Amino acid sequence: MKVAYITLNTPEVGNLLDNVNKFGKLFSRLKRDKELGIVVLEGNGKDFCLGRVQKKDHKILDKV
Repeated sequence: MKVAYITLNTPEVGNLLDNVNKFGKLFSRLKRDKELGIVVLEGNGKDFCLGRVQKKDHKILDKV
């Protein structure tokens, strides 16, 4: 059984998700892997994930 490790790695902005579609596609691809048994999702830093970046706030991630 395989294990996939995914780390959200923008701790300076609370590991905000900036591309939810890309994130969804990643999980769709992982779902097709018949040998994959566990997915470990973690956030680097003190916050796991503070949410999703709204279009109007994308400037926040330009500084990262």
